Amino acid sequence: MFCPPEYVPLVDLMQRWQDERFEVNLRRVNDHAAQQVAEGQRTAREAFLSASPADASESELLISLEADLFMVAPTGLIMKLARGLIVTTTAWNVTIPVLEGATEHDPSFDPEDEHFPAAFRLFDFLPDLFFHLFDGARKQDPEITPWELADKMGGAWRHCILPQFHERVGYTISLQGYDRMKKLGLFGPPMVDLIAERLRPFEGWALCAPREIGEPDEWERRIRSLERTPRLPSELGGRPPETLDAYLIEYTRRYPQGHGSRTRKELWKELRQATGVDGSISTVDRMLKVAESRSGPY
Repeated sequence: MFCPPEYVPLVDLMQRWQDERFEVNLRRVNDHAAQQVAEGQRTAREAFLSASPADASESELLISLEADLFMVAPTGLIMKLARGLIVTTTAWNVTIPVLEGATEHDPSFDPEDEHFPAAFRLFDFLPDLFFHLFDGARKQDPEITPWELADKMGGAWRHCILPQFHERVGYTISLQGYDRMKKLGLFGPPMVDLIAERLRPFEGWALCAPREIGEPDEWERRIRSLERTPRLPSELGGRPPETLDAYLIEYTRRYPQGHGSRTRKELWKELRQATGVDGSISTVDRMLKVAESRSGPY
C-alpha cells in the first residue's frame, strides 16, 4: 500500500503473483480437493471451501517471502518481521467451513462490520446457493468442479481462508480476523494470543519486501523454487504440535470417560468446530493414541 522507494508493497507483489499463478493453482486446488474427497478426509463442500486458488497463491508468496518481509509505518519507519512469522501463524487461520459452524449467517459476513467481506476478499457466494447452482451445472457438465464453476461466475479470485493478522485490500497489519475469531469462540493456542498482543500496536503498518524481489530474474527464481516447496495451505507438512494439543485438551474436557460410539469423523468435526483449529482426521488419530497412552483404551 505504501513503502519507501527501495521497497515494494506486498499488495503489488501479491497481485502480480496471483495473475501469473492463477491457472496453475486452479488446477492444484481442484486436484487437492478431489483427493481429499476420494480419501474420505472431507466432504466435497468442505474440501472446496477450505482453500481457493487465491489462497494457494497467497500461501506460495508468503512462503517465498518468509525471510524478506518488512512492515512500514505511515511515517516511513520500517521494521523487519521475524522470519516466518506470517507463514507460521497461517496454520491457525480458519476456513469458511469452520466459520459456518460458528455462525448462523453467511460466514463471510460480520454484522458488526459491513466492510468485513471486502477487507478479506472472502468467497461471497452463499455456500448453500452456490452448491445448488453446482448441482445444476453438473447436469450439463458432469466433469465440472466447484472451482471451475466459481471461475465462470467470477468468484475464483476470492479467498476461503480468514487471516488473523493482515487484511487483503492493502496487505496491512490488521487484527480484524483475529478479533472476529475470538468473538465467535474460535480459539487457537496461547502463542496466537501472544502474537496478537505484540502486533496490535502495529495495526495499519503496510507489509512490503525489498524491491529487487520484483526484478525479473529474482522473480523467476522464486517461482522455479516452488517445485521444491509446498504450495497449498493444507500442504505445509504436519499440523503444528499445538493442533494436537488443542484437540487433546478439548477431547479430554468433553469425554473424560471416552467418546463411546462416536466415529473418528464425528470427533474430527466436533473438535474442529469447538477449537477453531482446522486439523485433519489424522490429527484425531494421533490425539487418540496420546489419550489412550495416558488413560488406557477408550
